[in-house]
Amino acid sequence: MKNSDVLLIIPAYNEAGSIERVVDELISKYGCYDYVVVTDGSTDGTDRICDEKGYNTVHLPVNLGLTGCFRTGMKYASLEGYSYAVQFDGDGQHRPEYIKDLYDRATEGGYDIVLGSRFIGLKNSMGGLRNIGSKLIRMAIRITTGARVTDPTCGLRMYNRKMIDIFAWKLNYAPEPDTISFLVKNGARISEVWEGMNFYLAPDMDALMNPDMWMAAAGMALFAVGLGPGYLVTYGSYASDKADVATDFVTLNVTQLLLCVLCGFVTIPAVVMFGLDPTAGKGLIFQSLPLVFSEMAGGLIWFLLFMICMFFAGFSSTLGMLEIPVASLEDG
Repeated sequence: MKNSDVLLIIPAYNEAGSIERVVDELISKYGCYDYVVVTDGSTDGTDRICDEKGYNTVHLPVNLGLTGCFRTGMKYASLEGYSYAVQFDGDGQHRPEYIKDLYDRATEGGYDIVLGSRFIGLKNSMGGLRNIGSKLIRMAIRITTGARVTDPTCGLRMYNRKMIDIFAWKLNYAPEPDTISFLVKNGARISEVWEGMNFYLAPDMDALMNPDMWMAAAGMALFAVGLGPGYLVTYGSYASDKADVATDFVTLNVTQLLLCVLCGFVTIPAVVMFGLDPTAGKGLIFQSLPLVFSEMAGGLIWFLLFMICMFFAGFSSTLGMLEIPVASLEDG
């Protein structure tokens, strides 16, 4: 039953380990979009999971590859009369919160194709051969079409009705960068949406109703306010009478805030670029970021430097917290 103008096409080949999580999140949090799972001759139980869960599914009896799987979804979108279709991975790489940004760009600008970009306004942080390949593809698109595309390999893409019908009935090509270049060369209008920074800079006002968010914010605020003044009061007692503790207090907290914001500009786009969950909290440091470092040139060295910095940050914080009660006992 069609409930939206936007259809999420989810190709799924042997995605038994992730398809349930991906689709359940769409159903529970993003019910404003329709979806169809196209199982591509899977052999690991993906079909069975979709049937047991009652997902909207098209089963392909044999493996047709991404091209056949994607075109099947586009034919479904065309026959059902959808205005927009989104290529959405079944392994959890793509984040559904970015779909609205794609939709807004497509509807406001009248674009035929809107790409999710991880690098608009940022230096491409891919490492090694992936970075070289991405640069070559961007250069080829620029030379052949004149269009500037910052992230041609990003798989999160939205297509309007015109493109849906072309992919469904006229074009037997995969949804790959060369196909996008071909379409642009033949008149398709293309745009990009800044994925990573949209998540970081665009506030989610609904989160204000979540008590867990307020608890986490209060905990961080109490830690920062408690640790900072504690440092200053204790160490200030060792300073000369000419020391301006009040100014040092403001400087410390403002600097801390700016450093946290700067870290977000570095961390969140990198996490989004690798298809990881930017809401992982503490897991970003010990689970997500090691994966990011592993894909960087000289990643092991950067990872070791990062962990050394983390160690000394924790060690200095511990010393600061111990200094407060120890100084109080000595002075008492």
